[in-house]
Amino acid sequence: MEVIDCHVHITASGHWFDTPYDASVRKLKDEMRHAGITQAILIPFAHVSTDDIRFCLDLAKKQPKKFAVAPQIDVANLSLLTGYEDVVAGLKVHPSLQQVDPTSQAVCEILDTASSMGKPVIFDTIMQSPTIPMRLLDPSVFDELAKTYCDVTFVLAHSCWPRLLDAYTLAKANPNVYLDLSYFGKIAEGTHLLHDFCCLLDRLDQKVIFGTDFPEVDMKAYHNLWNRYLQPLPKRKRERIFSGNAHEVFNL
Repeated sequence: MEVIDCHVHITASGHWFDTPYDASVRKLKDEMRHAGITQAILIPFAHVSTDDIRFCLDLAKKQPKKFAVAPQIDVANLSLLTGYEDVVAGLKVHPSLQQVDPTSQAVCEILDTASSMGKPVIFDTIMQSPTIPMRLLDPSVFDELAKTYCDVTFVLAHSCWPRLLDAYTLAKANPNVYLDLSYFGKIAEGTHLLHDFCCLLDRLDQKVIFGTDFPEVDMKAYHNLWNRYLQPLPKRKRERIFSGNAHEVFNL
């Protein structure tokens, strides 16, 4: 079964903030090989370093069958994407890291840009931030945005963890909203919350996309975790979650 990872981070230096995680290309390729992942969407942060944006774009340009890029980028830096349009799969907004209200003018400008480019926008939706009030990260905020920007496809990274059932309802209510499975399985494994969420995925297989959140997640272990939780689903539905929906949403 083909597996695409829609949520991966690497850096030019191989360092990942002030953590011991290895965010190098070498480590990524090793983990992709061991996990049987054929393609990955790289998510660099211009808010941290524009060098990482260039690094990821150049890598995807050299290996377009293996990598695509969905950068977190401000409108002021959009010129970085010139000449790389064919490997840009989408754009990313990270309210907590960028310290922005998801409904702010800066974010609306990115949504307008995504609309004009015909690209999806990945939103980090973990409801935890030292600077952004929780009410601004509530799932209802993304529901309102999706209804306002109905021509933009929204991918809710981490499925609004820990509000997984709200995320399910959000994706069911809005045809332009998808959920990604990155990171939160690492925290939620073994809980009733994750079990209940997975029971509902039989009704949402066309709106869910696999991702890991490398380097903070071991790719093989995470793929095995979701393969186990999704095993009760028919094969065709698991194929959609592990690769089919990513092909459609990110035009891979």
